[in-house]
Amino acid sequence: MSSMSPCAIKADAALGPNQFIGTSTNVSPTAARSGADLASTWPTNSALVDLMSSPVLGRAAVWTPVTAGTVVVAGGNYRWTLPATGSAQYFRLQK
Repeated sequence: MSSMSPCAIKADAALGPNQFIGTSTNVSPTAARSGADLASTWPTNSALVDLMSSPVLGRAAVWTPVTAGTVVVAGGNYRWTLPATGSAQYFRLQK
């Protein structure tokens, strides 16, 4: 048995007790503005991925797990709401 990442633990907690964790890793997040925040969503069948961010793209990108924000389950999707920072951030899901 392998350990879960902090992002997977947050997603599992949002899903609730006695629920199977999805194992799909072939998924892309969507992002949309939610008031002053950013909301990123992806299907609940993909809990084995981490939401990662980087301030730049390309060779200089340094991808780190997103730990801020709140995760809920809505309509078969994880919805991770992040506070807007005022600086550029790029997001991806990573196994």
